[in-house]
Amino acid sequence: MTDRHNPIHLSLEGGCNFRDLGGYKTSDGHCLRSGILFRSGVLSYLTDSDKTNIAALNIRTIVDLRKAGEREREPTRWPDAATAILVPDSTVAPGETGNSQPDKHKQTAEDVKVFMLNFYRAMEQTMVPHLRILLDAILARRTPLLFHCASGKDRTGLAAALLLHAVGVPRSTILEDYSLTNTTVDLETFIRRFRQPRLNHFNKIHPGLALAPDARAPMLRADPVYLETALTRIEESAGSLDRFLEEKAGLTPEKRDSLRSHLLTAPDFS
Repeated sequence: MTDRHNPIHLSLEGGCNFRDLGGYKTSDGHCLRSGILFRSGVLSYLTDSDKTNIAALNIRTIVDLRKAGEREREPTRWPDAATAILVPDSTVAPGETGNSQPDKHKQTAEDVKVFMLNFYRAMEQTMVPHLRILLDAILARRTPLLFHCASGKDRTGLAAALLLHAVGVPRSTILEDYSLTNTTVDLETFIRRFRQPRLNHFNKIHPGLALAPDARAPMLRADPVYLETALTRIEESAGSLDRFLEEKAGLTPEKRDSLRSHLLTAPDFS
């Protein structure tokens, strides 16, 4: 089992996969501080009760990993107007290279899994501007910080994985954190309750619900194979995750030391 100390998981009425990234131990015995980095899905459906609970987190910065069209359809509704919402200045957002949704006519589970694997491979390039703005915000101490996409699973999952790697969290723990989506949120229920009613106004159906029932699971599940595929693609292309973070995301050794200094507690070998 992962050695994790007092993780924060907010069970929000209108939240999606909202959790603290803190509490994980690094390979050299440090611990990622709780209450400083949060990950989530869409932030459009927060209730008044949710907003009261969120206020206690004192989040200063939100980094939105979604495409422009997603932000327009489901705008972030955050209770504190002083919280900065950062959107990367990029013409290409994650998922915008090629078709960003599986063909509803390809309804076998295997077809959808192949689509997801290709989506994760493509993020090696499409996530770079988003990683840069995320890392720059953390290095500028604009924390506590929340980063999110639509479900808090795919784009958020890769960003979280690279952040955890950058501070020295082991690969096995990174994959465990990614898999927590499967127990933190029921994405199909969330889609049916919040997102599909909005789409109904436009006579549209959410792509996950348009698939045959047996083909939905590969799209909605956080399968560690997906994340491992993305990380392996980065390693094959850049030579290593460390080299990718330095050359593509601008995380020099000096900045990495600063990142660790800000995000980690002192070593704990108990």
